[in-house]
Amino acid sequence: MRVAICLGVPVLLSACSSEGANEPRNPTVIPLETDGLPDLSRSYRMTLADMNGDGLDDLIIAHHENPCRNPQTPEKKGCPPDGALPPFDSDGIYLGTGRGSFEYSDRLLLQKADRHGCVAADFNADGRMDAFCGIGGDRGLATDKTDELFIAEPDGTFVDRTDEWGLNDPARRSRLELAADFNSDGFPDLFTTAAPPRTDGTESHSRLWLNDRGSRFVPAPSWGVDGLTTWGKLSLAGNASVIAFDSAENGLSAYQAIGQRFEPIPMPAAWQGRSRQIEFADVDDDGDPEFLVGLGEAGIGIFHPKSGGSTLLAPDVDVRDIAAGDFDGDGHIDMFVVATGTDCKIGDVGDYGGPNPQTGQTGGISGRHVVAFGPDFSEFIPVPHPMQGCGDRAVAADTDNDGDAEVIVSQGFGRSWGPYYIVDFVTATATASMP
Repeated sequence: MRVAICLGVPVLLSACSSEGANEPRNPTVIPLETDGLPDLSRSYRMTLADMNGDGLDDLIIAHHENPCRNPQTPEKKGCPPDGALPPFDSDGIYLGTGRGSFEYSDRLLLQKADRHGCVAADFNADGRMDAFCGIGGDRGLATDKTDELFIAEPDGTFVDRTDEWGLNDPARRSRLELAADFNSDGFPDLFTTAAPPRTDGTESHSRLWLNDRGSRFVPAPSWGVDGLTTWGKLSLAGNASVIAFDSAENGLSAYQAIGQRFEPIPMPAAWQGRSRQIEFADVDDDGDPEFLVGLGEAGIGIFHPKSGGSTLLAPDVDVRDIAAGDFDGDGHIDMFVVATGTDCKIGDVGDYGGPNPQTGQTGGISGRHVVAFGPDFSEFIPVPHPMQGCGDRAVAADTDNDGDAEVIVSQGFGRSWGPYYIVDFVTATATASMP
C-alpha cells in the first residue's frame, strides 16, 4: 500500500485530492516505495534516458567496483551477509513503467567492472538510444581495461562496439563522460574525463572525441580540453556550447565554445576545491541554463556562464548532489539537494557489518535531504527518507508520466549500503485519513 503525506496528514495516496482546494505555498513530499529499483546497494551513478523508445524515462544504473562484489577479495570488511547482495547483472537498464515504478531489463548486461558512469545518446542516428560507460584504471594499475560503447540493435538488445568505433583508451582512469553535438553536425560527440596519476607513469587524461557521422570517434585535441585531469573530482555538466569541469589545471571553470575551441571561464575563487557535483538547468527562467555547483558545507553556487555572474545559496546541509526539475508543475525549475552526513565519507567507519559504536547507526547517518522551489528558492524544506545508508545521488524523472518530475535518490554513498527510492511531490490537500 502506498502512503502519502498531504499537508502533513498521513493518507492513502488515492485520497489526496486537489479538487476545490487551495494549493499550499510549498508542495509536500511523498516518500514512495522503491518499485523495482535495487533495495540494497553501494550506489554510484544513474543515467536518465528513454532506452527503449516508448516515451518513458528509463535508468541505467552503474555501480562502482567494490570488494564485496569481488570474489577474489580475501577480506570483506563491512559487507552484507552472503546472499544479501544484488546479482552482478543488477547493473544495467531499468525500464520505466509510467506508473511510478521500474522493471529490470536484460537487454543490456553490464558485467562486473570498475564502472564510473554512463551517458546515453543516439550515436549512430538510427533513432535508437545507445550508451557509453567509462571504466576506471584500478588506481592506475590496469593496463588492459576497455571502456564500453553499447550500440542498440533493432531487436532492442545492445552490442559492444568500442573497438570498431575507436574509443579504446586503456590508460585512462575514467571519471565522468558528457555526450553533446559539439560540432553541430547532427551526431553526438563525447567528452571523457580522467584522473591521474598512474603508477606506471603512463598518461591518463581527458579527451574530446568527435563523432564521424555515426561510424567512429576521432580525437579532437584542437578543441582545447584534452589533457585536463580531474584529480578524482566528479563535477561535469553542460551542453554543446558550454561545459563546466573541475580540473587540476584550471580549477573549477566553465568552458565556452568559441568556434571549434573551448575557452575557460573561471568560477569564483571561494568555490575552488569544494565542488562535489554540477547540475545544469535554467533556474532563473531567462532561457539560458546555469550551472548549479554543489559545494559541500559551503552551499550551492549558481554560475551564469554568459555573464560570469554568480549567486550562493545556503541550504544548511553538506551538499553531495543536486537534482533539478519542475517538481510542483508550476513551470519553474526546483532543486532537490542530497546531503551527506556523519560517518558517510569514503573509508570512514559505519560499515554494513554492524552499527557504528558511537552512533548506533548502520552505514553512517545520512544527511537531511532538502528541497527548494523556484523561482525564488527562498526556503529549503527537509525531505523524509529512509535512514539506512548515506545520501549519494539523485536524478529528476517523470516516473508516473503525469508531466511533473519526481526524484530518484540513492543511499549507498562511500562504504554505506542503502536503497534506491523515489520521492514524489504533490500540491493537493488531504480529504481522508488512513484507516
